[in-house]
Amino acid sequence: MITTLTLDGITKTGEAATVRQSFLEFALLNTPAPDRLEAAKVTAWRIIEAEVDALRTPFIPKMQGQEIVYVYKAREARAFVNDLLPNADKYPHIYAEAAGLAAAGLRNRDGSQPTPATVAADVLANDTGWPQLSAAIEAVRVPTGRLLAAATTVAEVEGILAGVVWPELPGV
Repeated sequence: MITTLTLDGITKTGEAATVRQSFLEFALLNTPAPDRLEAAKVTAWRIIEAEVDALRTPFIPKMQGQEIVYVYKAREARAFVNDLLPNADKYPHIYAEAAGLAAAGLRNRDGSQPTPATVAADVLANDTGWPQLSAAIEAVRVPTGRLLAAATTVAEVEGILAGVVWPELPGV
């Protein structure tokens, strides 16, 4: 799997295991022998967290407050699809997004004009799919963290890091 990873302002792109190993080796370069295991664990966890962040970002942008916007949009979308008389006053996020997309000249994936109904459907699709994607990420992240915490050698940390395989996520 090809990855792009940024740590401490340094960005590397390549095969995931190679990029991880490169960051780990760099972190250990000038680390005294007694501190190497702890430095390896900390760096490995930072690598894992950076990769998780990259996997989540297409679905949950890092902007402060954006997550609550998604909660409101999902709430509006669920109510919208069951409302016989929806309007912009009841569903401001849905209507505003549809108007913004249309004003920008953007189309839906199928080429049709964005409408409140298509926006609500997209929001619901994203909201419904995210828990499964998040769970797949956590199924790798949590055990990796515990394995790293229990590691007793730098070689063990390297092996754990090399063995990390993230789930294939749509659009990532």
